[in-house]
Amino acid sequence: MSFKQESASLGSTSSTKFCDPKEQKDTDTIASLNTQVFQLPKSETLSESTLQNPENPEGGYGWFIVVGAFLVQMPSLSVVMSWGVFQDYYEQNLFGHSPAITLQLTFVGTLGNILLNILSPFVQILLSYMTTKKALALGVVLCVAGLELASFCTEIWQLCMTQGVLYGIGTSIIYYVSMKIVISEIPKWFTKNTGIALGVASSGNSIGGLVMPLLVGALNEKLGVFWCYRVVGFINVGVGLFACILFRDRPGHTKVTQRLKDIIDFKILKDLNFVLWCITDIFLEGAYYVPVFFLPSYATFIGLSPEKGSATVAVASGLSTAGRILAGLIGDRVGHMNVTIVFSLFAGLLSLCLWTFADSFGVLIAFSALFGFFGGAFVTLTPSITCIITGKEKYESGLSLLLVVTTLAMFGPNLAGAIESSEIAMRSPFVSYKIFTGAMYVAGTLVLFFLKIRMSGWSVFKII
Repeated sequence: MSFKQESASLGSTSSTKFCDPKEQKDTDTIASLNTQVFQLPKSETLSESTLQNPENPEGGYGWFIVVGAFLVQMPSLSVVMSWGVFQDYYEQNLFGHSPAITLQLTFVGTLGNILLNILSPFVQILLSYMTTKKALALGVVLCVAGLELASFCTEIWQLCMTQGVLYGIGTSIIYYVSMKIVISEIPKWFTKNTGIALGVASSGNSIGGLVMPLLVGALNEKLGVFWCYRVVGFINVGVGLFACILFRDRPGHTKVTQRLKDIIDFKILKDLNFVLWCITDIFLEGAYYVPVFFLPSYATFIGLSPEKGSATVAVASGLSTAGRILAGLIGDRVGHMNVTIVFSLFAGLLSLCLWTFADSFGVLIAFSALFGFFGGAFVTLTPSITCIITGKEKYESGLSLLLVVTTLAMFGPNLAGAIESSEIAMRSPFVSYKIFTGAMYVAGTLVLFFLKIRMSGWSVFKII
């Protein structure tokens, strides 16, 4: 799932201000450019007095840490979003294009996304025993190993083990360690420019998602996929280790040992509202990754070049950033559930209508832009809606549990691929992907609408 972090005013825990959408400020939205929240030990959260301590330097070496957090996210996390470009190359040049092959290839990207979600509690436990710098270095080494080993793979199962599992574990570590840096460490270095620092530090994933698909597409065409992996691996090791060198803890930093039971309270699953929210997220997130995986392949299917196929993912990623920011701003005023309902409904209708008639580059790039803008809004608003449902006291545990439960959503592209491989769907290639995406978004919207009116005393127009 996309991850959200706390606002620029990280004052106590990473949940406080999401619980009342009316109290969120624009700086809250700046820090929500990424996609999940990292739960911190209580001793590592920041009090208001800490942020106002006159002994805190205004930036200083903290700006180097900001740059490090930005850099380490940019190449590593964006490779996950570029899997559709890799998949298209494999279909066109190595394994052949058939529904069965496509279904097998989707598991490579799915494994990475699953591990990114499900390992979040365990990375937090890892940080109880390792320094932040060492954990970050471990993540970089695993990512680079996954990419370099993938450059020698000639079978799909080998890709599952390397780019899927090995790279997925490394990415999970990098993501949650970088979120820990953003939430816990960066605010210790600033008093006035905290919002700007957090915005820059947390935007590496967004910038990488815009650049990496284009880079991967160009490298595939000029050097082939094997050398593409090696070049991207070299970029990861150079940028990642440089970021590790930049990072350092402030004096007085302490580690607190955590156990799984300290992070997740499974009793939250007894709350029907929380279960309905999990179902909503499974529908929405299961749909979201289908175009991300299959747009490049669809572009080549209608006769476009691989470069234009890569551009569809890059445009969707770039517009997704703008859409998430706007969704946060509007949600502060009219309700986060309301915005998620409207944006997700638009994403579903776009998939059913515009994508269905996208038989040229102009129409396809328009769909990519609009889908990117509307389709990822739920990601930004997930923490605030979770807090509304669970309350501040159970928010952190609820969000961690949500990330684990909604791992089921990562199988969305696989389920869509299985449907595409059926005899009926094979008569009209890619139509099943469009219907699946639209239907999942509409289904998620309907469940969320039911949840909203249930929580608002059956009032349709209440702001939630």
